[in-house]
Amino acid sequence: METTPGTTFRNFLRNELKERSQKNASYSLRAFAKQLGVSAAGLSKVMSGKMPLSLSFIEKIGDKLKLSEEQVQNHQITLLSEKKGLNTREKEFEFIEQERFEIIKEWYHYGILNLMRVEGFKPNASWVAKRLGITIGEVQGAVERLQNVGLLKVEDSKWVDVSSIFISHTNNKKFSEAAKENQKQLFTKALSAIDEVDFKERNHTGTGVAFSLKDLDQVKEFINKFRKEFASRFDRQHGADDVYQLSVAFFPLTKKRK
Repeated sequence: METTPGTTFRNFLRNELKERSQKNASYSLRAFAKQLGVSAAGLSKVMSGKMPLSLSFIEKIGDKLKLSEEQVQNHQITLLSEKKGLNTREKEFEFIEQERFEIIKEWYHYGILNLMRVEGFKPNASWVAKRLGITIGEVQGAVERLQNVGLLKVEDSKWVDVSSIFISHTNNKKFSEAAKENQKQLFTKALSAIDEVDFKERNHTGTGVAFSLKDLDQVKEFINKFRKEFASRFDRQHGADDVYQLSVAFFPLTKKRK
């Protein structure tokens, strides 16, 4: 009998694949994985219990399968219960949700995960604080938070990024407010970089266009595609020197006509 945490959600995925295959004989695991935006090998390991589940993975898959927010949260609560055998599942889930809120809100959580791929990285709060320009306390709190939600592991004094490609957050009001604060922080840092960073090591440019609002959805889709292609080409798993932030801003400079 399977004892790996996440049995319920793994069974859900297996049943989903089975139902789709019954409706379409040519439907395969590879097709299922492509629709979910994950690799076939990774999905196979998840379904077989060979790869651990995370709250963010369930959220990502739930979004792809158009599950309701309540359904996603129920699966996440069940995972926490299976992991820890909790009697107070709702209370624990509320704690995890608050941790995730803080991660989305404060820019340096993802900054730490990215910094871990920089050459010469040291799993030391003092070193990380100096590189990111934050306090040691902020580093310590962030590391603990990242561990709590399953994005980071500390093993024998080593920090291991286990976030994979599954970092995301639900599109509800609470997390949207956190995301807004994160964006404000990053744009403030972008503004400071104009004065503090040599032009040779940064790029602040823009293009003004005469624009039709009917094209706005296409613009957003184009920018999203660009960001993904940019990360795919330039985000290094090894050999990085620094952590950079790409911020794309597209907004009206004109006031509404009365």
